[in-house]
Amino acid sequence: AHFGKPLYDRLFPDYLAGIQPVIPTADQYHFDPIVIEPDTIIASEWYLEKVKESDPRNGSNNWAVSGTKTKNGHPILANDPHLGLNLPSIWFVVQLHSPNVNVAGFTLTGAPGIVVGFNENNAWGVTNAPRDQRDWYSITYKDDSKQEYNHGGEWRPVSIVLDTIRIKNEEFFIDSIRWTDIGPIFYDEHFKGKANQNDLAFRWIGNEVSSSLEALNKLNRSKNYEDYLEATNYWDSPSQNLVFASNNGDIALQVAGKFPLKWKEQGKFILDASRPQHLWNGFIPHDQNPIQHNPERGFVSSANQHSVDTLYPYYYYSSTNEHYRNRRINELLTANDSITVKDFMAIQFDAVNIKAREILPILLAHLHTKQLSLTETQLIDQLINWDYSYLSENTAPTIFEYWWGSFYRKMWDEFKTELPMRTPNEYVTYHLMKTDTSFSMYDITSTTEKEGLGSLINSSFKDAVEKITAHQTEFSTLKWASYNKAKLTHLARLAPFSTANLDVPGSGDNINATNGGHGPSMRFIAELGDYPEAWISIPGGEDGNPGSKSFLAYLEYWKTGTYFKLPLLKEVPSSNYTLLNFSGK
Repeated sequence: AHFGKPLYDRLFPDYLAGIQPVIPTADQYHFDPIVIEPDTIIASEWYLEKVKESDPRNGSNNWAVSGTKTKNGHPILANDPHLGLNLPSIWFVVQLHSPNVNVAGFTLTGAPGIVVGFNENNAWGVTNAPRDQRDWYSITYKDDSKQEYNHGGEWRPVSIVLDTIRIKNEEFFIDSIRWTDIGPIFYDEHFKGKANQNDLAFRWIGNEVSSSLEALNKLNRSKNYEDYLEATNYWDSPSQNLVFASNNGDIALQVAGKFPLKWKEQGKFILDASRPQHLWNGFIPHDQNPIQHNPERGFVSSANQHSVDTLYPYYYYSSTNEHYRNRRINELLTANDSITVKDFMAIQFDAVNIKAREILPILLAHLHTKQLSLTETQLIDQLINWDYSYLSENTAPTIFEYWWGSFYRKMWDEFKTELPMRTPNEYVTYHLMKTDTSFSMYDITSTTEKEGLGSLINSSFKDAVEKITAHQTEFSTLKWASYNKAKLTHLARLAPFSTANLDVPGSGDNINATNGGHGPSMRFIAELGDYPEAWISIPGGEDGNPGSKSFLAYLEYWKTGTYFKLPLLKEVPSSNYTLLNFSGK
């Protein structure tokens, strides 16, 4: 409504050139898709109050290579979920052994089994798949009593669900939630926001009965690729990229979940509950979910990027696709046909940043170097000689991030309004810089001059230098570790129990995605073969007591990319057996 649909589509495209989806098409969709009749998109005047969202650079990596690309001919699998970096570690290292299951790996509190791990036959891992499994619907009530609403052309009852919230040292609070056939009502008259935010129904797969835990149960007991496929049948929410490798040489990756059938752009904007065409049309058949099995390139990989490309016959929308880690993973895997476990360890710890590698040459090409001061020239020299690695001791990453941050804020000054609008992502911004040097939004709205790409780049560099000199006294203080401020936060949220300013490489756009208080919450590598082996790394320890020698037992190993071997024991060990000792052996 603010910019017009054509400009909106340009700033927030479904796809852009250069993406590398989780499942490349490669002429593999040999099924007859279900055809959904589209409806006219109705422009919405609804504006939701902006709330704090998770950092879009948070995510996870996983990949598997077949024996055709490994030195010893065995498949290898890797996974490193990016979550909050906490003390103690949110993951528990566990082996479950009984007469009918022998499995080891990582689990979470409350999970009945291993979430990421391996058994005597297979290994598996997960990353979030940014697929659309939720929609918002505007509600039309029959009258002010709000007891009935228009749902697909008929009046349906609104039920009231009571939720008791217990509060320490206080009386409990009872919250009443209106519930429809679509889902719960958000932003009703009790919401402290604008009047036009009232009454949105929320349809979400996560509100429905889930069988995902049965999928984990079957993965824990799987023996081959067929068992993996059966397990993914049960996975519904949250959508995941489930990577797999087997002793018999199979590798695979499926975008697993229960996905609604949608016409193009259905759910991209707020829908109307009174229009039957706006309701969900069922679900994509599981056997038509995108999957790769033993691809010709010899590997599968995911890092929260687009699930598929435009040739996939079903529509989905996501505003949180990742654009850099996935391409760096593919780049490294493609370049090596004799991969080892040590190579996997190096890849998980990789700190080369594709975002900087693409954007910095454009910034430098438009910079007026003859007008630079001595300090500015020294800063630019560091960027010119940079290999795009976000190593903790490097200063070039800090200089680049100051410059790029300044440019990005100036570029999208048109979004500084009272409307709660998110700005176009960094990959869209880069594409505009690369393909359209006369784009209208290079102009800064607060000035009388008509700025272009070059002037915007130069003014943003001047601003970046001012900020650098205001906050730093010498170049040595520009080290990336000081800027990134990686940290482990104790679950009690007490600073003395936490560990700040960690000297670690990487950023949110790197494979080693350390980004403030988020990053690789564990690292897992499994080599399949005659009998699988695994290597792991966790930040901190598994003991939340700061007085325990286990509290930070594994932190130095995690910081330096060092791993422990995780054996899959065939029998119960003696009582004095220590799985992970402090020597790192």
